[in-house]
Amino acid sequence: DILDNIDYSLDETEQNRVDDYAEAIENAINALEYKPADYTAYNAAVEKANAIDRSLYQDLTALDEALNVDVSGKNITEQAVVDEQTKAIEGAINALEYKPADYTEYNKAVEKAESLDRNLYQDLTALDEALNVDVSGKNITEQSVVNEQTQAILEAIDALEYKPANYSKLNSALAQVPEDLSIYTDESVEKLNSVIESLNYELNITQQDEADKQVEALLEAINSLEKRYILGDVNLDGEITILDAKWVLQNIVRLRSLGGLSLKAADMNQDGKITILDARLILFAVTR
Repeated sequence: DILDNIDYSLDETEQNRVDDYAEAIENAINALEYKPADYTAYNAAVEKANAIDRSLYQDLTALDEALNVDVSGKNITEQAVVDEQTKAIEGAINALEYKPADYTEYNKAVEKAESLDRNLYQDLTALDEALNVDVSGKNITEQSVVNEQTQAILEAIDALEYKPANYSKLNSALAQVPEDLSIYTDESVEKLNSVIESLNYELNITQQDEADKQVEALLEAINSLEKRYILGDVNLDGEITILDAKWVLQNIVRLRSLGGLSLKAADMNQDGKITILDARLILFAVTR
């Protein structure tokens, strides 16, 4: 405005006005204000930094130091300062490192899998495949990948099936069951059949003790089979004869020792004792 209003037609008598022009020009120059620096990129960098989820990163010290540098109020001649700090912020953002993923539960799952007694299970293919998936080096933004593989390992563990118990001893014991059970007492046969009916072939290898106890019970029932006998048939030949009475008399005078079914067959009067009366009763049965 001053420059536009200068009157260059003044003569020497108006030198004061010319000097006033000069002073006004100098004052106007001194009053000039630089344009402010351009903060567009800087503000964008700061906004980007402030929008960061700070919980995801390991160390934000460098970024915070860059943000704390005060470049406010700079003018256009100091644009380089603003631009430099903008680059510092952007560089600090780019240098940020994510926190590593949390492997706590994953490591527990792997430890659980590795502590298994592999000899107990039928097929570990699915578990091995889950363990062989490499999820190492994941950062916190990839936590879902680690979590999914953790779940895959746990599910593979839960899906494992134990090997069946070893039934070879039980099968061998079953082979010892007599083919003809008609020669044994109903009570002892019933006990044996009860044991056989209760046999459990659904046991797994961790229940081997229970499977072996079944063998013991079966063998006990087999060994407890009691043959049928006829009172008076002391020599167990299927007939009551004088020889049976003779055996009773020999037992009485200790020339023969009766035992088992022979002893039971000799007790004709079922009084729990072997006496001459039993021999007489046998002779009576022979002569009837």
